[in-house]
Amino acid sequence: MAEAPQLNVNDLFSVVKIIDACSERGAFKGNELASVGAVRERIAAFAEANKPVEESNEDLGDTDDGDAFVDTDISDD
Repeated sequence: MAEAPQLNVNDLFSVVKIIDACSERGAFKGNELASVGAVRERIAAFAEANKPVEESNEDLGDTDDGDAFVDTDISDD
């Protein structure tokens, strides 16, 4: 059985880049620019809204390994 075709968000970002390159090289006629631009914007917006969320170290919670200095001196100096 043949494997089903796969498409991911990075493919959509590639399509946006291809449309941009074609536009810069004059591949589209003037009367086509509005519709090509509209499709490009919809693809770009969809890809941006669905790109994987990158996790930062700040979002991982407490990563204290116990070696941090804690000042327990409560005297008024």
